[in-house]
Amino acid sequence: MAALSRRLETPGLLILRVIIGFLIAAHGLQKLNGGPANFGRSALDSLGVPAPVLMGYVVTYAELAGGVLLIPACSPGSRPSSSPSTWSWPSCSSRSTWG
Repeated sequence: MAALSRRLETPGLLILRVIIGFLIAAHGLQKLNGGPANFGRSALDSLGVPAPVLMGYVVTYAELAGGVLLIPACSPGSRPSSSPSTWSWPSCSSRSTWG
């Protein structure tokens, strides 16, 4: 049973990462289509966020880039050739299949 759960752990995390990355990127794309400035003025200004238009752009592009970058993160074969320890992501464990 333990061997089966270990074998399914990596594909399960990959599927979860792809789905979550797609959803975050889609949410950022939705904000981009509606206009980051409009999002800042309508949503962020009512919350009292300082510089709402600027933060609308920051949030929009952070969601879009973060979602896209989450999809390939820590998948086997995508690791940089020289990776300092500061580049490791919390989802990358020592049990990875990188060898």
